[in-house]
Amino acid sequence: MPSTPGFEQLNPLASPNPHLTVGGSLASFNGPAGNGAGPATGSMIFKELLDMLDCLFSIPALEPYLEPYIDSYIRPYTDLFDIYRQDSYPSTNGNKDDSASSSSSSSSSTASSSVESPDENSDSSQKSAKSPPPYVTLDPIQLLWDIFRQGVPLCILFNALGRDPQLDTTIKETEKLLTERKKKVYMFVKACKDSQIVKEDQLFTTSELFKDDTNSFVRVLRTLNVVINELKANPTDSIDMAKLESRPVSWILDEGKNYPRDNRWMAVNELLNTERKYLQDLEVLQGYMHRLQGRNVVSSDTIRYMFANLNYIVDFSRRLLIRLESTACLPPPCQRFGAIFIEMEEGFAVYEPYTSNYNRANAICVDEAQVLAQMSDPIEPHYMLPSMLIKPVQRVCKYTLLLREISRHSKDTYPQSISELQEGYESVNRMVNRANESKRLEENQSIAKDLEERVEDWKGYNPGEFGVLHLYGDFKMSTSDTTRELRIYLFDEILVLVKEVAERERRRSTQSQQNRKPPPLQLKGRIFLDTIHRVVDTSREGSLSLTIYWRDVVMENFSIECTNDEQLRLWKTSMDELVAKARHKANLRHNKNTPTNDNLVITRSRAPPYSAHTPTSRFEASLNAAVAAASLSSLSSSSAGSNSAGAVAKPLQYRKTYDGSSKASSVSTVKSHKLFRSGTADPTPEHITELSKTMERALNYTTAQDQQTSVT
Repeated sequence: MPSTPGFEQLNPLASPNPHLTVGGSLASFNGPAGNGAGPATGSMIFKELLDMLDCLFSIPALEPYLEPYIDSYIRPYTDLFDIYRQDSYPSTNGNKDDSASSSSSSSSSTASSSVESPDENSDSSQKSAKSPPPYVTLDPIQLLWDIFRQGVPLCILFNALGRDPQLDTTIKETEKLLTERKKKVYMFVKACKDSQIVKEDQLFTTSELFKDDTNSFVRVLRTLNVVINELKANPTDSIDMAKLESRPVSWILDEGKNYPRDNRWMAVNELLNTERKYLQDLEVLQGYMHRLQGRNVVSSDTIRYMFANLNYIVDFSRRLLIRLESTACLPPPCQRFGAIFIEMEEGFAVYEPYTSNYNRANAICVDEAQVLAQMSDPIEPHYMLPSMLIKPVQRVCKYTLLLREISRHSKDTYPQSISELQEGYESVNRMVNRANESKRLEENQSIAKDLEERVEDWKGYNPGEFGVLHLYGDFKMSTSDTTRELRIYLFDEILVLVKEVAERERRRSTQSQQNRKPPPLQLKGRIFLDTIHRVVDTSREGSLSLTIYWRDVVMENFSIECTNDEQLRLWKTSMDELVAKARHKANLRHNKNTPTNDNLVITRSRAPPYSAHTPTSRFEASLNAAVAAASLSSLSSSSAGSNSAGAVAKPLQYRKTYDGSSKASSVSTVKSHKLFRSGTADPTPEHITELSKTMERALNYTTAQDQQTSVT
């Protein structure tokens, strides 16, 4: 029988396999029953995909459709085995030709260092430096995807069964090629159903094949697994059994038996085994979710909040495992695990929504435990379900430890991979930090909502304008004359201080303490961050504290006691950053609202009346008085006419009020101030000149008072 052109050379060690059992492969793709939950285990998925490729490459009629993928998918991967056996890594020490070869090789890699052949027994210092091999992985899922989406290979696979009627394997090369391919896929699915080779609940749909989602493609593989097992159990002349037994692709799995079983191998093995078990647990959890959806035990919203984006995590983890399996089959010097995590860093973003939603999911799991108990198979809801829901949160944090372990055991044997493993470690660490930050922000959002609901009186402030909540905690706050315990919330724009309201006299209730609402909160203070002067670490022996200096009317301060160094550093760093941002925003607003000499505009809109309860600085009060003085000057000169052309405004006499602001004592000045602010007096150039002079006097007065306060 004709053989696949050029494919025999891909397996230099290929030989008949006496252990191959016909009809026994791909068993796990049959998976758990119900709604395409996926394979029963992730531990053998890579092997089973290679077994499926073996079968496809053993059908001569498929050769024209498989040949284009040999050079693009398989040969670059298998060539690395030949390089390893022949020890033909280009040396970085040698003639110009060697150097050029080394440069060409290193250009296809993300890392450049030295490599040591495991066959050498001399001291590592005497080994010649080697360029690292190119980064190559074999992705059998993507390969099978590309093959089956052509449509015709599926029809050829069905025809190999010898069933009637035979499917048409010609396709029209038109502008609607994708539509023609989908028609071929539909013909295959319909033929499998009509011939009763595949049960109806195991059939896939055309849309599932063309989705970019391994969860859907697993259902496709389950259908094809049944067809291939039928072909192996009842072989026809359409399949070359000798080639099938030679394992055209899956021979690479045997190469790992010859690799050294050192500490690095054990670290790699732990990464693979734990990832297989993790994927298996995810698939069990996913199957449980599908069963809940099918039985309507709980609402769809409850399921969505419990499992969040679990389907995306399963899809990503399956792709990651295949990359890891593919890399682990390569010779140790070619195993570039760091490159996998660098390349897939963006994909790890699927963990952020899940981790941020975990607390809510866990709470729902507890609240709905009695309802979920109606379906305790395969997951018991009281103890097993919470332990399954937390696995993605735990796994995402473990990758850094596993990569660090591989890196630690690669220093002496494969030093060329150290820098890349470090980059991979940093990629995963960034992902973990983003996931933790996402979780923290989600938790803070719930805390901020709880704060808004529990405060009895916000004193006219709108919590929706505070910005994002960054930190919160209970502190012992001290001022010059008092010490009390308060809860402090740090937002983008403001620092909020509250205290629990003492429990009032209530009638006795049969309601349990657990179900009672939390006590209300009383607003004890608020400080806008743009008024904070500085945050100082005033810790001394036996006491950790931060002192916050802020200015409203005068400079004030208070101290908070921290429980440990980490809390002190976190609050000081966060407050310094947020205060700087708040000041910057305040400066931008000030510059935007400050008129220039070329375009001086005075609005005549009514300003809010001055009130002792309105937050204002002493300079603002002085400025109000300055405006009144300018208004008085203009009104006096206008009313006097020619008889009092030289009249000028009375000098302002300031007095310190109870709230520290400054007001004009003249009754006529206050009256003129009101007229000017209400828009009944039109400003003239003379008014503006007088206003500028009076503003300067007010600023000088405020500065002098500040200096006197600082000295005091």
